[in-house]
Amino acid sequence: MQQKEKVMEEKDEAQSFFESTTGNKPDGINGRVFKIKVLNWNSFSIGDTRNFSEYQGNGLCQNIKMPKKVDFEPFEKSMKEFDKTLDPNFGIYDFEKMGDNFSIFASFMAYSEFKSKNKRLPKNWSLEDAKEFEETVVKIAKSHEKDEKEMENIAKFARKFSFICEAELPSIGAYMGGLVSQEVIKGITNKFSPIKQFFTFHLNEMIPEIEETEEKIK
Repeated sequence: MQQKEKVMEEKDEAQSFFESTTGNKPDGINGRVFKIKVLNWNSFSIGDTRNFSEYQGNGLCQNIKMPKKVDFEPFEKSMKEFDKTLDPNFGIYDFEKMGDNFSIFASFMAYSEFKSKNKRLPKNWSLEDAKEFEETVVKIAKSHEKDEKEMENIAKFARKFSFICEAELPSIGAYMGGLVSQEVIKGITNKFSPIKQFFTFHLNEMIPEIEETEEKIK
């Protein structure tokens, strides 16, 4: 039993169901919890056991869940530091859209500013509102020193965002409803990790490319 790196093996060629984590408690070793390291399909290491007595046999291991502390940044701070493609505080659902975080956050900031200023949301397919909305987003982008190509893509994203601010898309609603329900269940059951800080989602490609004139939109 006294080994610097004690290896535990499961009998009868049973495949191990443990994972390398802190949540495993071998019964009979002073009731201690060990961080294990999976070595192969039926064995794992529990670390240094040189201070224990001789092993007698017939040991049992129990896989248990350990509490995990999750820290969140203050909202105000997060809204100032959202311009990061691989920020661990942002959940990624589509790796092809990893670079869209700035456009999403800038658009929501413009959304809040427009609503506060005009006491309403941008009207659907309104070029006048879209122009004002886009100008606000571009102003935000300039403050973050975006280059010309990035500015063009950000402005295009913001314009589409403005066009459907008052719209209700059933498919998006169903998706977001399922996502929120999932997080509620996590909170009630204390199982699985919650979304860390932010989760951005968009289907900008659903909005058709149109010739943006009042006549065409009407």
